[in-house]
Amino acid sequence: MLRVGDRDFGAAHPGDRCVEFVERILDDAGADLGRPLWRGADNHGELERWAEQLDRQAAELDEREKALAQREAKLARRERLADERDRIADERDRIANHREQLADERELSAGRTRGLGCAA
Repeated sequence: MLRVGDRDFGAAHPGDRCVEFVERILDDAGADLGRPLWRGADNHGELERWAEQLDRQAAELDEREKALAQREAKLARRERLADERDRIADERDRIANHREQLADERELSAGRTRGLGCAA
C-alpha cells in the first residue's frame, strides 16, 4: 500500500530513475489552449449566432408560457362557470322540490277542507 512520503511507486517507477516522455502526446500540445471553450467556437461570429439562437429559444419558451397561462385562465373561467351552473341547477332543484311540497300540502289542505265540509 502506498502512503504519502513513501516514494515507492512499484512497477510504475523506472529502474534508472529517468522519465520517458512519449513524443506524440506532447506534439503540438498547446494547439487547443487558445480556443474558446464554448462548443469549440473559434470566432466571435459563432458565439454571437449561438447567443442569438439561445435568445430565440428563450423567446419561444416565453410565448409558450404565455399561451399556457392563457389556457389555464380559460380553464379557470370554465371551471368557475361550471361551478356556477351547478349552483344554479341545485337551486332550481331546491325550488322544484319546494313547489312539489307546496302542491302536496295544498292537496292535503284541500282534502281536509272537503272532508270537513262533508262532515258538516
